[in-house]
Amino acid sequence: MVLFGWENPFGWLALLSLIPFILLYFVRPKPVELEVPSLMFFMRSQHIDKERSFLKRFRFDLFFLLQLLILLFLSLYFIDPFTSVGGNVLVDHAVFVLDVSASMQVDDRFAKALDYTQDHLARSNTFILISNLPRVIAEDISHRDAEHLLSQLQPTAGRSNIGDALMLANQYVKGKDSYVYVISDFIPTEGVSIEAAKNALQGKNIVPEFYSVKDKKQHTNRGIVDLRIEDDSTTVYLKNYNTQEETVEFTVNDEKKSLTIKPYFVEPYSFKTPLGLTEIRILGKDDFSLDDLAYVSVPEQNRASVLLITDKESKYLKAALQSSGKVDITVTPTTQLPEKNFDVYILHEVNEKISKSLLATLTEEVQNGKGLVIHAESSSNALDYGSLLPLELGTYESEAVVEITELTKLTQDISFGDVSHHFSTTNEQGITLATTQNDSILTVQALGGGKVIYYGIVEEETTFPLQPSYPIFWTNVIKYLSGQGDLSAFNLDSGTTLPLPVKKSIKTPSGQITANAILFDEIGVYSYDNKLLTSVLADEHESNIDAISVAATDISAPLNDVSEDKKYSLEKLLLLMAGALLLLELFFMKLRGEI
Repeated sequence: MVLFGWENPFGWLALLSLIPFILLYFVRPKPVELEVPSLMFFMRSQHIDKERSFLKRFRFDLFFLLQLLILLFLSLYFIDPFTSVGGNVLVDHAVFVLDVSASMQVDDRFAKALDYTQDHLARSNTFILISNLPRVIAEDISHRDAEHLLSQLQPTAGRSNIGDALMLANQYVKGKDSYVYVISDFIPTEGVSIEAAKNALQGKNIVPEFYSVKDKKQHTNRGIVDLRIEDDSTTVYLKNYNTQEETVEFTVNDEKKSLTIKPYFVEPYSFKTPLGLTEIRILGKDDFSLDDLAYVSVPEQNRASVLLITDKESKYLKAALQSSGKVDITVTPTTQLPEKNFDVYILHEVNEKISKSLLATLTEEVQNGKGLVIHAESSSNALDYGSLLPLELGTYESEAVVEITELTKLTQDISFGDVSHHFSTTNEQGITLATTQNDSILTVQALGGGKVIYYGIVEEETTFPLQPSYPIFWTNVIKYLSGQGDLSAFNLDSGTTLPLPVKKSIKTPSGQITANAILFDEIGVYSYDNKLLTSVLADEHESNIDAISVAATDISAPLNDVSEDKKYSLEKLLLLMAGALLLLELFFMKLRGEI
């Protein structure tokens, strides 16, 4: 057992501050003596020995002693001192997989998780949070920094991807002496199974220690477990988790509704989807409030303005753009400088060249958040697109089949078919969604606050405009570039993250932030740039707050025999003692009338 130790050896340098303090004490200015003839002999005869004594400098000085101790305690604070009193729990490195999902807000589950984590901190600590997408928030931090981090953590409204979080912990294990602690209520909602993740760790001779914060209390809950939002109607699904049939009362905005639901059954309720923001709230109290509230956001301004810049209008393209019925189209030649403030610009069929003034206007608009489509034509490799083109065009290649490389809302359920000719491409920027013979056919790149799409299918070299998916593709392109998207783009699952092209001022349910991504870790409404986004839990598994913990939590093996004494930090004690001595010094100064 170590009576005294320290974690930061560089902190000893703080003791160097004592040197100038002590030197200042010994080189205090000498008092100026006045030679008075009548007293000179008397003074010298009485005090000559005392004045020549070097030891007089060491006479007792209470204030010097108090100030020396205060400075000493403050200097020792920087070495991170501790004392060991036995306990057999502290190790060199620990990985904590800590659950911050919505169900951890029930009762005192999260407080229990923090207490357990606090008691098992090691010299070096790594923290992984369990949510929809597990994330590492700290790696190899000290005992003191870990304590500070724990004091800042709060549970979120996300889901419980426990298995993936445990798989992520596998990357941060450092040898057989590392420990992995999984602290959760063990209500998994998605991801790989906990058993599979545990087996992966055991392959490194690491047996994770599972700690469940859930007690045996029977809770009451009625919750919104699903939400299906369409243009015409919205369906909300409510579940009764209680053992008795209940009449669940709820409101859709200010209109009161009710459903009688059998034990453990789900009942739907549908209503016409209104424009703007709709609130759905279950009335009455239960033990889990996060699933009692949901919002639906439908943009009131749902039409996009599109400027088609072309010297040879395409009947296929214009017809496809008009097919959605929610697009206002304006056509202008490339020789005419376009008006601004369109949502989307499409550049297609240029007679000779693209003017510098047109390129400057398009660049400015994209930088300011607008969308641009560069539609390939047979002479595209001879045209100068400035900095707008997200790749370099080469030679005209022969027939090939278009293959989708990234499944997104732009490419899902779309069949491009084949092309008789296409351009070879190099130096692709952004994300390539479709290719032909490894050459890009569809590429998306963020530029400033907006986006640019390169569409590389030359109209006369394909039968794609005759296919049913052609108007669907262009409808999706306009929705994506104009920021409309479908309704799911405005109504997101809690715990998800939405990246933004640039930093934005964002209003969250708890306050205002500035960031280049939105983490939907609360239930409620988020807004930026006049857009309203909602975050809802609506998860049947996460709302099952009394679900039986997985069997893996019952087979945890004991920790390894290699362990050390538990440390108790002396930092707070040193600060307390320094503060007490400072108050004592002020008290004596008051008695002497100095303050």
